[in-house]
Amino acid sequence: MSSSMKQISQVIKEALSRLKPTIINNDDEHTKARDKKSHANLDEISNENNIKGEEKSDVEIIYTSTPHWPFQTLPARDPYHDEHQKRHSMPIRILVLDSSFNPPTKAHLALASIALRSLITQSEDRSGDSSGVEDGGREDNRSHDAHLLLLSVTNADKRLKAGDATYEQRLEMMYLTTKEMEERATIERSKRNDGESEGRGAGTVVSSSSLGNVAVAAIDEPTFVGKSQKLRETISKRLQSLVDDAPGAISPTTDFRLELYFVLGFDTVTRLFDPKFYNDSEDQMRRALDRFFNLAREGGDNSYVICARRTLSKE
Repeated sequence: MSSSMKQISQVIKEALSRLKPTIINNDDEHTKARDKKSHANLDEISNENNIKGEEKSDVEIIYTSTPHWPFQTLPARDPYHDEHQKRHSMPIRILVLDSSFNPPTKAHLALASIALRSLITQSEDRSGDSSGVEDGGREDNRSHDAHLLLLSVTNADKRLKAGDATYEQRLEMMYLTTKEMEERATIERSKRNDGESEGRGAGTVVSSSSLGNVAVAAIDEPTFVGKSQKLRETISKRLQSLVDDAPGAISPTTDFRLELYFVLGFDTVTRLFDPKFYNDSEDQMRRALDRFFNLAREGGDNSYVICARRTLSKE
């Protein structure tokens, strides 16, 4: 095992040991037994790492390709907005691929690498300037800012079974998938630069800036509505920490507008709209989904769903 893999393996063990093992509330005794078996792996890891006394967490960001993820680069101050004390918003768009990764496949890699260019106009229309907060004027020549590969240790519909890869193994494989994404980004940048030098223009090749800006995280939450809320809280704290660590780099009048784009297969999308996963209550489902899709300034999570086709285009 390489030194980098040894290092990430230790990070994974420590991160998993901090996650809160949660048993899904279910009346079926067989399901309860399977849930407990699913979390036995986490309890074993906690014991091995001897950190039972440490505070548990719901979300653990295990790896980021850059220290300032989800920023591609730290945004510069805007003298105009500083001088006039005029608030402006900056969208931070993250594509989230949440899967069991048992194991990661080429389909996972394709889904994690898709572009969201076609959704930018819809996003801007949906989060328009009705609040009086100006857009930061960022040129949206790229679809989104960052990627996130997410593994839930509490699945609403799947349980660990004999022969399955452990959470540690899956996260290690997810880390290797990010290395493939970063390599692809390097190749795409090279192609883009070659295109520019030959006079074909920068738009010839899809921008790869976000493809190499990727993170791996684990979460203890079975539902997408809950994942959206917990991710928003964790990433918002991370954004604030990055701003605090770079005093003077970002305008104090900047409001970050976090947008999460969940890439889901068709089967998973049907579960998102199934009352079964909301205590068999359609009213509870509607309230939860209203918060999931509504704008942040309206008390929502400003999250989106992308339903992936089974057959991906070769383009």
